[in-house]
Amino acid sequence: TETIDQTVAVKFVLISFIGEAIGVMRKALVSTLRGDITAAFDPFHCELLNVSTKEEVTLEAVTAQLGAMFGGEVSMMLEEE
Repeated sequence: TETIDQTVAVKFVLISFIGEAIGVMRKALVSTLRGDITAAFDPFHCELLNVSTKEEVTLEAVTAQLGAMFGGEVSMMLEEE
């Protein structure tokens, strides 16, 4: 969530995860299907593209992507489910 002027806005992030052990041909196949896959998860506010380890998925990475999308620094609070 993000709070702007006392309004709480929910932000959705699509994480495109392709593990390190995936072969080149399978990665190529995933890239050809990427448009259909992302359309199934629409709408989302930003995407972490081609993440290959869990360590790459951080609050800082998401915040940086959202900040780039919305033109400034974004203060985020992570909600775990």
